[in-house]
Amino acid sequence: MTPEIAVILQRASARRTMLAGLLDALPLEYWERRAPGDAWSVRDHVAHLAVVDRPFLPLLAEAAGGAFDCWLGGRERGALIRTREANMDSMAGLEIGALRAALGRARADVEGALSALPAAACDMLVHIPDATGPWGEPVALPLRNYLVSWAEHDGVHEAAIRRAIVTPPDLVTVMFVRAARSG
Repeated sequence: MTPEIAVILQRASARRTMLAGLLDALPLEYWERRAPGDAWSVRDHVAHLAVVDRPFLPLLAEAAGGAFDCWLGGRERGALIRTREANMDSMAGLEIGALRAALGRARADVEGALSALPAAACDMLVHIPDATGPWGEPVALPLRNYLVSWAEHDGVHEAAIRRAIVTPPDLVTVMFVRAARSG
């Protein structure tokens, strides 16, 4: 593993450890909470993190094979978003333990793929068709830049989860959670 990748993985691991600590302390009834203005519940944020890297794995395989120009999720606009939505749908209904296990497996898969990258792969251009630049063109950035933001991604969702858990619960949600638990 290159020193650059090692540092990025250490940063991502630190973020994931902080998130895991928060989730460990979270009472079950808080998993359906959401912050005002946030469309996602705590569960949704964790489901997103469990699947968000699936489209990234094929790109890392291309990079390991020597490609220098890759597209995240394909070249078609909207494909990445549709794939991520379908991946999140695949997490619906999972018990908390299974969702947490999926979160761990997903991270281990990415860490393994990143560990195998040659140093030159960090210069590979990552095109993101669903993100556009000032002229409407798809965003393209070196893999190393993408990885820096990837390592911080958990922190964005951890902050959203923290906002949700300090928000008083919606009583309708509490009622539904209790009804679901009682069978």
